[in-house]
Order: sequence, then C-alpha cells, then structure tokens
Amino acid sequence: MDQTANAPDRIAAELAADLDAGFAALFAAYQNVLFSTALRICGRWADAEDLTAAAFLRAFRALSGYDRERIASLRIRPWLLTILLNAWRNQVRTAARRPREMLDAELPDLEARGASAEAQAERHETSRELAGTRYLASDTTGVVCFPSCRNARRITPAHRHGFASLAAAGRAGFRPCLHCQPA
Repeated sequence: MDQTANAPDRIAAELAADLDAGFAALFAAYQNVLFSTALRICGRWADAEDLTAAAFLRAFRALSGYDRERIASLRIRPWLLTILLNAWRNQVRTAARRPREMLDAELPDLEARGASAEAQAERHETSRELAGTRYLASDTTGVVCFPSCRNARRITPAHRHGFASLAAAGRAGFRPCLHCQPA
C-alpha cells in the first residue's frame, strides 16, 4: 500500500496524540505545498514566505482549540489550503484599505535620470512662475516657442522670458520657432 496515501491519516493521528510533535510532522509534510500555492497566488517570493508562515501560525492556533476527535477526522491538505487562501484574502483586503507606503528602494532616483534634486526643484519652481505664459523665448537663440516644445525645455532659466501673446514676443524681437511653429 502507498505510504503517501496514509500520510494525512498518520499526521492527523499524531496531531491528536501530541499537538507539538504532530505539528512538526504536519509542517514538514505540507510546507512545500503551501509555499508553492502561496507563490502562485502572490507572485512574490517574500510575500509567499510571509503568507505561508501566517497560514501555519493560524493552523496551529486553530488546532490548539480543537478536541482530539475533530483533529483525528480532519482533512489536512484542504483545511490548510483554505486557511492559506483566507489569509491571502484578508491580506489583500487590508492592503486595499491602507494607502501604499513607498519604500526608499521604490523612490525615483533623480540623479540616475540625469538631473540633480536641485535642478528638479528649480525646474518645478520655474514652471510655476511661468504658469501664466503661453510662449517662452530665449535670449541666446532669439526664438519664441510653446512651453511644450523641445527647444523651450532646453532654455536655461537665466535666458528664459515668458510672454502672454506671440505679438508681444514679436515686439520684443523674437522670431517663431521652426520646430513648434507658434502662430
């Protein structure tokens, strides 16, 4: 006779006889099953480890409250998988209620993108200052552009001028950009 078919009955009998020793056998027999299921559900190794540990903890707490007859008649694998799925559902439900915390590792690296934090702050300040302008002009090139133009984004703050109208930029001596062609 196949010993794997008797394994759940043997583990249930061990749990009914001695909870601590039986639980060690239960853990050894089902840790891979629960972990692989958790990994398929979560998709992340660390989350699967946490979920598996939480499921075994809940199982031990539940078993400590069961009487021997209930433990002996327990269908262990489906019971453990149900605990695992419920723990995952609770985790997802709880995470949906809380705002997500951004870890330092997830923060965008401004230095790696080619601009320092100071340059990013300066660009943000400049864009707020020029919020009412429809056109940007450069002293160095003599060109007036839309703020979204690639040439306008290259204008340094020291050489940048904002204009509300194209006519005002023309009166100041700026010509229209050939790229964005403001009209």
